[in-house]
Amino acid sequence: MIAPPFRKYFWPITKNKDMKKTVLLAATLMAAFCSGAQVFNPPVGIATSLGGGAYNLTPSASCGVYHAGAIWCTTPLSFNTSFILTYQSSSDIFSGSGADGICAVFGSNLTPVSLNGTAGYLGYYDNGTTNHDFQKSFAVEFDIFNDNPIVNDPAGLGDHTMVARDANPYTVLPGASPIQTSPTLSNIKDKRFHTYTITWNCSANTLRVYFDDSLRITSVYDYRTIFTNPNVVNWGLTAGIGSSCSNQIVKNINLIVTDSCSSACFLGAQFSAVPTGGCGITFTVGPVPGPYVTPAVYDWNFGDGSPEDIVTSNSVFHSYPGSGTYVTTLRLVGYNSQTGSCCDTIIYDTVTVNCPKGIMQPAKKEIPVPDGIKLFPNPSQGTLNVQTSQFNFNGIKIYNITGAKVWQQTYNNASNTSINISSLPNGMYVIELSDTNGNLHMQKINLIK
Repeated sequence: MIAPPFRKYFWPITKNKDMKKTVLLAATLMAAFCSGAQVFNPPVGIATSLGGGAYNLTPSASCGVYHAGAIWCTTPLSFNTSFILTYQSSSDIFSGSGADGICAVFGSNLTPVSLNGTAGYLGYYDNGTTNHDFQKSFAVEFDIFNDNPIVNDPAGLGDHTMVARDANPYTVLPGASPIQTSPTLSNIKDKRFHTYTITWNCSANTLRVYFDDSLRITSVYDYRTIFTNPNVVNWGLTAGIGSSCSNQIVKNINLIVTDSCSSACFLGAQFSAVPTGGCGITFTVGPVPGPYVTPAVYDWNFGDGSPEDIVTSNSVFHSYPGSGTYVTTLRLVGYNSQTGSCCDTIIYDTVTVNCPKGIMQPAKKEIPVPDGIKLFPNPSQGTLNVQTSQFNFNGIKIYNITGAKVWQQTYNNASNTSINISSLPNGMYVIELSDTNGNLHMQKINLIK
């Protein structure tokens, strides 16, 4: 099961009210990591290692003139696979109003010593003459100083983020124009470690940028066209300072690259749902089995049509629109620090919400029909008909309740088919349809021969 980061999952109604009876679709993915000094090249420019996989990209000792620092991963990645990049970063106000910011850079021409910086460019700059390392690249910029009217910093905008290519802040990629980095804070130079997440969904050509678990940018564009070879893309973090400067520290850098699947390493993980006032539910994920397995992100789909919520904490609150029974889906993405493998597991179960009287109730059909999918007969005796009315599909996969893939077939923009599953043992299975936009749609069936 190839499971690119943060695809939308759609689930049918179930009647199971026991939170302990979860069905897991689990996959351990091959992964490439850049976590810790041993897999980064030596810091470039003024950047220094703090040990334990942490770096100060712009130490305050270099304050006063335009300087830049960078770290580059030793392992390139492929934009023909999907990935999740997460790291934590803090910045202070050492002098002036603090400056300048950090870029996550991905490019074809980058080397272990790539760096070029001047005022406002965060170490990501093409001087137009001798240094062209940043051509055929793009950067996700987290800017902590407004240089308006230069470098495409809009007047009045606080600390902000955007995505631009080829070291040109005016070559902004679709859907990635400058926006305040935090939905609530205009100034993030507070010495706190904030979480930054960048995801790439290769099948949907979608790049997403999150700050402290809040989605800030969704850019739909084929980023592979930027590179000379999208299968070999170098990456790292750059930063700059000037007459105003900040200590810009990064740590806990993890890159999880989706490739292929085998066994489950989050098998046995569960979440609880506790009513928390009104129509609210607090979901908490219990301890993950195994001493070396660590979740990196928690991707929640609450089953009420609201946008999925991607967080890095094991607890999240959600307010439902009204009383009813909802299918809640949790996707755990993480890695095993002992084996170096990546884990991708889906857990789903029903949640019953009882709102106080007077709160608006949803329509009778409390859980949305899963995209007009019809699977019949269900239970099946060996033949299963598949019909869709709201999307066409390019593939069908079938998984048993342990998460093992037991059947698959590719299609070309189909809306109906009939499949023979008589060779499978009796039991419950999950049917996964992949639509033409890269989304996954799932339903349960029972096979009784």
